[in-house]
Amino acid sequence: MRADETANEIQVRTCSANDGDLLIFVAGRRDDVNRTLDRVRQHVAHQLGEVPQDKHNFLWVTDFPLFSWNEEERRLEVRLLAAVLWMPLSTFLTPRPPQAVHHPFTAPNQDDWRSGDMRAARALAYDCVYNGVEVGGGSLRIHRSDIQAKVFELIGLDAREATDKFGWLLDALDMGAPPHGGMAFGVDRLIMLIAGAKSIRCARAFLIGWQCPHVSLCSHTPTCISSLQ
Repeated sequence: MRADETANEIQVRTCSANDGDLLIFVAGRRDDVNRTLDRVRQHVAHQLGEVPQDKHNFLWVTDFPLFSWNEEERRLEVRLLAAVLWMPLSTFLTPRPPQAVHHPFTAPNQDDWRSGDMRAARALAYDCVYNGVEVGGGSLRIHRSDIQAKVFELIGLDAREATDKFGWLLDALDMGAPPHGGMAFGVDRLIMLIAGAKSIRCARAFLIGWQCPHVSLCSHTPTCISSLQ
């Protein structure tokens, strides 16, 4: 840093920007900022034709954070973390239903568990991504009752509520469960990509989700839900 440098000059140098480059700054919560800038980046790339249509690129995404912070409820929760299908920026800026909460049964990284800082733990989860679209994902599951009880505690379930809702699981883990995990692929997404379709709706015979809540075969099945839900 030179004594005569202005704040703008420092920013340009730090970002290795050249004439004609555009620097976009967003202020806010890290998760919101990352999602917003990612949408802008993807939108601009597609508008400028910078995304090659004849390439086949695969990658694995690992080391997801196990927890995210719910600002409204001021607590940790386990959210569904996955590579997101590209959508126009206008779609992202349109109000959407709340993001679905993932199951709290994904195993934490063992190094993070041994460190004692579970709030910053990484999840033993993995996604397979093809050309920017998640086509498969899975995780290793918790197989120890003490770890499972700790996760319940961190997301706000007290011991009684955890026993009422998941006592059968904690008892089963106490009896000895082997390490286990799995992975599922989204065949509809693969079909969408192979066909060159713009929306996954084109590859589904029966639409499900928040726009079609009564199509799923699991709708109205017996369950215990809270008054808030």
